[in-house]
Amino acid sequence: RMGVQPTQCVVFEDADFGIQAARAAGMDAVDVRLL
Repeated sequence: RMGVQPTQCVVFEDADFGIQAARAAGMDAVDVRLL
């Protein structure tokens, strides 16, 4: 919808399922619980 490829995205997430979903979609994911 935004015209951006998943490989160009970074997801900042605090839930395991969100991180898994982002990676399954081809996005990089940062676990903010580790910051």
